[in-house]
Amino acid sequence: MAGYAPTYSEIRVQVVKCAEEHLSDKHLKNFISTFQPIINSKRRSSYVNNFNDLITILEKRGHVGETDIAPYQEIINLLPNPDILNEIMSDFQVHRSRNRIQGLYMNHGPTAPFYSQNNSSGSGRSRRSDSFTNNNSVLPEAVLDRVCKDIGTHWRDLARNLSIREGEIDDIEVQYPRNLKERAYECMKRFINETDPYKVRQKLLRALDECGRRDLREDVEEILNRRA
Repeated sequence: MAGYAPTYSEIRVQVVKCAEEHLSDKHLKNFISTFQPIINSKRRSSYVNNFNDLITILEKRGHVGETDIAPYQEIINLLPNPDILNEIMSDFQVHRSRNRIQGLYMNHGPTAPFYSQNNSSGSGRSRRSDSFTNNNSVLPEAVLDRVCKDIGTHWRDLARNLSIREGEIDDIEVQYPRNLKERAYECMKRFINETDPYKVRQKLLRALDECGRRDLREDVEEILNRRA
């Protein structure tokens, strides 16, 4: 394993495969119960028929992904022979830690981070974010927050459906290697700045539908209806 850097996708495939082979329906039901507050809907829970479905919905809720693989460890701990997967997880975490250190230097670009620990207001939001939100009358801040918080690993799909160019998406990923919320926020900022204000809400709702996040679309519509 020396020198090998497993990807998130490889971990996902192997953990799901082993879980399907070695764990029972009882184990799956226990996990569904454990993650019910994350799934946040009995109706959505009824769609979880296997471990792949479980991981997919946790990814949609932003609870598991490249920046958080803890739920995989919970599954691995129940497997009869977890050693190989534990080694893969360890290699992934070491590789991610190295990328984190590099990211400290890569993030010293022209834009500040999404959440700034030096913000004296205590809100955690950077001045850049405040400035954009305050000048943005197209979408309520609550919508921006909900989308950026919940889109999780689907941020790329959302960006593509918002007509953001592939090269820009790659740039955003490089610029923010450690923060999915920041990537989503940067996508939303570019989308709003480049879109007819009268079409922003309609296009956003359609994009959420097209990237398979109908649950998030419903949440956004609810916020917009309350504001209306």
